[in-house]
Amino acid sequence: MDEMAGTNRTLTFWYLLSIIVPVTLAVRASNNMFQTEVPLLARDYLGMSELEIGSLAAVASLTTFVMSAFINARLPPSAGRRTLFVASSFLYAITFPPFFFLVDRYTIWLVLSLAGFSLGSVMPNIITSASLLPDRLQRERLLSLYTLTLSISLVAGPALEGYLLRSMSIRESFLYFEVFPVVAAALSFLIAFPPKETGEKAGYEGEFGGTRDSGSQC
Repeated sequence: MDEMAGTNRTLTFWYLLSIIVPVTLAVRASNNMFQTEVPLLARDYLGMSELEIGSLAAVASLTTFVMSAFINARLPPSAGRRTLFVASSFLYAITFPPFFFLVDRYTIWLVLSLAGFSLGSVMPNIITSASLLPDRLQRERLLSLYTLTLSISLVAGPALEGYLLRSMSIRESFLYFEVFPVVAAALSFLIAFPPKETGEKAGYEGEFGGTRDSGSQC
């Protein structure tokens, strides 16, 4: 019996790892590309000033903060937050093609705001999923691998970006990087969420392969 329970915990760990790592890599690498290429696009293609470029970054950060602090954090994780996460993942994916087809010095404000807004739900819920394992050691290992994936994506993203820009324009590179958010959107349905509020005595159970007590029980 104990051997079977251990096997279930191991399978849960590997399942979460197989989902969280590619989603984190896809979102963080593409987001890093956003941060480096949008200012270049705004300056070289749209003729925007330094003040306007700085304001673009501020608006994107503000929309991310609004989503994370005032919308995502207030929703119940079992239903509302899961739905928001999936919708945000798809919204993030559809913000890439407009940078090739549609964006001008006016519409860039809207597209970049939508991208920042969606990321305010995507990134916090990925790390939440990484912390759901009932076993403390496995949970710490998964969080360590999540952090390692973030670091790898900060190297892989710019490396791929530099390679692509050797043979194509900045606008065209957004189409190639579209692969990353599409992968994240496709996997967003598989990201684990706690079925109940964290503070409830029932803890995390069901799809997480075990139970994590949130406090003493009567």
